[in-house]
Amino acid sequence: AGFRLLCIPPPDDRYPPVAKGTKRLFLCRHGQTELNRLGKIQGARVDEPLNQNGLKQAAFLGEAVKPYDLAFIASSKLTRAKQTAQAIRLTHPQAAGDAIALLNEVDFGAVSDGLALEEARKITNKTYKLWTEGVVDARSPGGGESFVEVEARVREALKVLLEGCGDMESTLAVTHSSYLRITLSIALGWDLAKSKAQRIDNCSVSVIDFNALGQAKEVCINDVRHLGGIGVGVTNQFGGESDRERQLVLV
Repeated sequence: AGFRLLCIPPPDDRYPPVAKGTKRLFLCRHGQTELNRLGKIQGARVDEPLNQNGLKQAAFLGEAVKPYDLAFIASSKLTRAKQTAQAIRLTHPQAAGDAIALLNEVDFGAVSDGLALEEARKITNKTYKLWTEGVVDARSPGGGESFVEVEARVREALKVLLEGCGDMESTLAVTHSSYLRITLSIALGWDLAKSKAQRIDNCSVSVIDFNALGQAKEVCINDVRHLGGIGVGVTNQFGGESDRERQLVLV
């Protein structure tokens, strides 16, 4: 069964136009999975598909970015990200696309995968703390990545994504929450403590503009207005828009 989307599309002026000499990057988190709903960590090694909420969210996300010209749509190689990107490609059939391992979730080691959120945080918080203290070669137990390795992946991914579009064009990447936080840290110059505290909802959109010198400017972070509250907690940076009716019908 597919989804038939019945909604008023978002205005094409939600984000300002891309300025001359600038490239725009849409950074999106994948839709909800059942482990997300249950509050368990998936990490880089658990390859969960989207649940019904996640499929709805991905359809809404595809409609939300429909007004914007996307030259390239990329995702990580994990199923939840690829399914989300597929929904976006339905509204941008002309865009080039690929699934690349550079966008895979941060690997905090096998010990954290599948754990309840609070239990997993005890592990990942120790690793993050070491990274913020400058111990960038520290790894979580169970063979996780070091910050040096994650940073190298993120920088290479940014290069690939920005090469995928020309001047005044946009590219979109579907990836994962921890990966997105570190990407924001590297691109915008945030310290790791700030980026770690940043909320990144399922199927949220963060938008960053890059000028010709590669300097980044924040347009928005964790925009979830297009989701109409589906799978989103009570507290959000932007929240839903009550004046926009959205309805999703299973067919």
